[in-house]
Amino acid sequence: MSVRIASSNLNQTPLDWRGNFNNIKESISLAKENKVEILCLPELSITGYGCQDLFYHDWFIKKSNDVLDEIRILSKSITVIVGHPLSYNNKNYNSCCIIRDQKILGFFIKSNLPNDGIHYEKRWFEGWEYGKIDKINFEVKGNTMTAFVGHSGAGKSTIINLLPRFYDPQEGSIQIDNQDIRKISLKSLRKNFIVLINILSKGSLLFKTLIFIINISNNI
Repeated sequence: MSVRIASSNLNQTPLDWRGNFNNIKESISLAKENKVEILCLPELSITGYGCQDLFYHDWFIKKSNDVLDEIRILSKSITVIVGHPLSYNNKNYNSCCIIRDQKILGFFIKSNLPNDGIHYEKRWFEGWEYGKIDKINFEVKGNTMTAFVGHSGAGKSTIINLLPRFYDPQEGSIQIDNQDIRKISLKSLRKNFIVLINILSKGSLLFKTLIFIINISNNI
């Protein structure tokens, strides 16, 4: 399996909402032309890095959210990872938003914040607990292959154990065709559900561990 990944080194300007958006738009367009599957954009690329105490203001975060939605619409048939200030539970975080085919999959939040020289990120942002997953919500289409990617302790094995009901979630639900899997017999669920393959990639900074879930029910 090969994935074409590109990074875009944009020259973003604080508060230049339209200029920054147009730079991102051009990068997405070029990535699609070159058949890139995953495009990585710089941190805080929507707002620009040096916005300082403006990160405290609700209107500023809302404006970034509005531009983020415009970027989401541009992200058809491509995965885009874009830097964005995230407000969550009354705290601000330096995050990147992961968008795939016009759908926001989630946010990855910076844990180690620089606080020396010209960098004072701890003034404006909270650091996220490394490896913590607060909430996960995803959808997998039938007869497709899905990869869970992340470092050790990120929750990949937990998800894998939940799917065939080795244990059940304390909150929320897992559904197949809008039916809670707790209402499906274990024999039926496990017979046609998944094959697991672990792949450890030594030379990649992005993909440290992959767990592929393959639906094989049509081949049985």
